[in-house]
Amino acid sequence: MLPQWYCDAMPLLVGGDTGASGAMLRNGILGQLHGLFSQRPGTFAVAFPGPEPQRFALRVFASSRDDLDWLAENSLARPWFRDYARLIYPRAVPADFDGKWTRFVRYRIPSLSSDRHEEAHGQLRKRRMQEARRAGMTYFILHSAETGQRFSLVVNREPGEPQREDCTPNGYGFSVTSRPFSLPELAWV
Repeated sequence: MLPQWYCDAMPLLVGGDTGASGAMLRNGILGQLHGLFSQRPGTFAVAFPGPEPQRFALRVFASSRDDLDWLAENSLARPWFRDYARLIYPRAVPADFDGKWTRFVRYRIPSLSSDRHEEAHGQLRKRRMQEARRAGMTYFILHSAETGQRFSLVVNREPGEPQREDCTPNGYGFSVTSRPFSLPELAWV
């Protein structure tokens, strides 16, 4: 995947009759996108705006317009997505883009049950959570369809370099430390 095309996934209703916050809707959008991404692994990458709290959109990047058309068609088939979100018309990343590039990297925080060190039980988890808060990382509360469990997915924004080679996003569309890649910071409308 090369980030050559993009579209924005926007929540339709924030507050109002639903009572859903923008953050809750953004969590739902990512959960729905994850289900679609799993049908085409490594095809889509996800970005989100900086520290602007009123923005709850996600930006989806793909190599081609056809990939984003497939995403739009299949997202409309999902009742939750149809009722609570929409995809904005796809656009090409300008060929001469010379702005900032950003990495959206999954930041792992271990669960208490995975901590095998009895003398310092929970210390690594506590330290990683404090670091995530201090750095202002974005987190998503998601629901696993496989296990039925709720979990947090923490994502850090890091400065990146222009992406010139193919990349392989994880199942949520983010970079991982073993396969880093960057996305262009295009203006949010």
